[in-house]
Amino acid sequence: MFDILGDNPTFFVARGASGGSVVSLTVALLLLPAIVGFVIGAALWFIGRAVGGERGARIGWTLSIAAWATIIALPYADDALRNTPLLALLVACGFALVIAFGYLNNAWMRTGLAALAPVPIVFAGLFLFSSGVSGIVRPANAATESAAVAGDTNVVVLIFDEMTLAPLLDSNLDIDAQRFPNIADLASRSTWYRNATTSQPQTYKAIPSLLSGRYLEGDLPNISVWPNNLFTLLDADYEITAYEPLTQLCVTACDVRGATTSFGDDSLGSMLDDISVVYKHIIYPTKWQSGLPRIDTGWGNFDGVAAEGQTDDGQSDASTGGQSSGDAHDDSSATDSSGSDGAPPESTAQGAPTSTTQFTTPDGQPVEEWTFDDIQTAIQDARSDRDLLFAEFLDTLNGAKTGNLWFNHSVLPHEPIEFLPDGRTYPLNGDPATVYGSNWWYEPQAVPDRQLQAYMVQLEYVDKLIGDFLTRMDEQDLWDDSIVVVTADHGVSFWAGQQRRWSSPDNFEDLARVPLFIHLPDQTPGQVSDRNVEGVDVLPTILDDLGVDNTTIDFEGTSLLDEGAPERPVKLMWPYGSGGSPREFDGAWPGKLRLQEHIVDIFATPSGEVDPWAMGPYRNLVGTEVSDAEVGPDASATVTLIDGARYNDMNPDIAHPYATAPASVTGSLPQGTDVVVAANGVIVGSGNVIVDRSENPLISPMVRPDRFDRGKNTIAFYTVDGDPAAPVLHLIPESS
Repeated sequence: MFDILGDNPTFFVARGASGGSVVSLTVALLLLPAIVGFVIGAALWFIGRAVGGERGARIGWTLSIAAWATIIALPYADDALRNTPLLALLVACGFALVIAFGYLNNAWMRTGLAALAPVPIVFAGLFLFSSGVSGIVRPANAATESAAVAGDTNVVVLIFDEMTLAPLLDSNLDIDAQRFPNIADLASRSTWYRNATTSQPQTYKAIPSLLSGRYLEGDLPNISVWPNNLFTLLDADYEITAYEPLTQLCVTACDVRGATTSFGDDSLGSMLDDISVVYKHIIYPTKWQSGLPRIDTGWGNFDGVAAEGQTDDGQSDASTGGQSSGDAHDDSSATDSSGSDGAPPESTAQGAPTSTTQFTTPDGQPVEEWTFDDIQTAIQDARSDRDLLFAEFLDTLNGAKTGNLWFNHSVLPHEPIEFLPDGRTYPLNGDPATVYGSNWWYEPQAVPDRQLQAYMVQLEYVDKLIGDFLTRMDEQDLWDDSIVVVTADHGVSFWAGQQRRWSSPDNFEDLARVPLFIHLPDQTPGQVSDRNVEGVDVLPTILDDLGVDNTTIDFEGTSLLDEGAPERPVKLMWPYGSGGSPREFDGAWPGKLRLQEHIVDIFATPSGEVDPWAMGPYRNLVGTEVSDAEVGPDASATVTLIDGARYNDMNPDIAHPYATAPASVTGSLPQGTDVVVAANGVIVGSGNVIVDRSENPLISPMVRPDRFDRGKNTIAFYTVDGDPAAPVLHLIPESS
């Protein structure tokens, strides 16, 4: 745990942890396991002594040693014997028995194990003073500088998270104006640096690099490591409003908002609670982790995140009833979980406002008549802090002010992938696992393609947010007279058998290429530049346009307003994780992007437009009737609808509609088999058979909510083969 936390200091920065809280956590991690182990060992010692005298006492104590040895060995056994958890457990127990036998019968073994007692203290020392958190425990007194600004031009910086460029483009490598009209509008009134890249694949290094004009100063995303940045340079002359959830670069004259909204706080209890979830992911065999809360969607409050294979309110795939892990109430009975006044329970989500309003259903029904869908909607609304924070940020934009810096880092379109283009969210139950714990994409390509599909849908929601931003800027008469930067910290890759965030020659384009739009005051019309631009160029450009000419900061970036600056021949990209040296990549605009071409291959309609709601070689079947296609023999498998009761009373207009049609498969359907799903005889979605982390085959095609009929729907799944121009359907019977 010390090693993991030391490599991920954002765990502490995101919750505003102080050096004292980190030290307290360190002491707790040293003492609590030791105390628990001693108590258990002592209990076994006394029991053994009561049963078998002195030797019984030794055996009892040795059993506690064996338990620790099993816990230590189990993760390694699981890595070596992936997908065979029982065998891994047996191997770990065998290792523990060897240790226990040696401990019981060999004095040298007992002495050797006793000599290891100080080792955790050494680990703790390395964690506090040599790892990424050392800057929190012993913050450097780095001197910050202020820049003399010639005027009072407003500055607005929007940074989106994990937003790669290729899905935004059409076949001409222009912004796809049909799918992303607002991003196209943004491009039409600013300079779009199409060849822009980030040098860091991780937020906690990418954002400080962008805001400081330097490549890499250190792993800790706070002012002690990055003392000279956009905020510190302007704080003497500017009023600053910063929505900074994962970094701490604005700490002096800043109105900092949005921090630690979703990731817990720096209390010892909150941190230990999250660490216990992480530790379970470490020691549980991979196939047994499906019931654990996910830890890859944020930096804390893990118990408030739905487990893999659950809906966002914690419900299992198989039932609409049961106990909610996130909100601790029984969704099978709205009246049982309501307060005395009959209102639904108030949200306990971190950072969400607590409501005391008397709720009604979307149809105005009293709460006693709430459906399961209505309850899901209320829960999801309370948790959607990413969109709420963006709306709150827009409200701070005020045209009556000058000399203002507004900054917003939005954790979108980053996972969890849950938003529809209109801003509504959909349940994630039945969604397949797509990456191993180390973030390697499962194979075949159909697996990351399914996640790419959901990502592209969520990107359309980001387009809506950008439209809201442009509208607000126009309403407040801020646009013409402001410097506006819209970009992303890093991208994400979608190639089977590769890392989704670790740069390589195969995925550099996806991780490094990010949208970058810069609007300068009174700029018109928009321009497209294929100049080799990197994130480190953003701050020098802002300062240059503000007339700052007396800063002594040693930038590694270059102002994009300097027409005489030499063109960079290469681009730099640092590896994922701590340390390492950057890779060099060709700095020229390539003229084509592999991911964009792949998107066209699997999503393009006959007219050439990209439609993320229909995927694969048989996507043209979506919207057609089953009766119009050739139907062959039934498939040699059966399906079981996941949460099949949902289809009995569908309402595509609720705030939390269904956008997938998941089913489990029994029988011989190889992973990657092409399938379609029909509702009431009309094909509404296409996809593939995907094997989840427990090697169970699933079908989970995305379906646009309005393709379901209102009320009862009859669902059927088909495998598809043959020529895409003359496909043959094979019904997959529903299991009895």
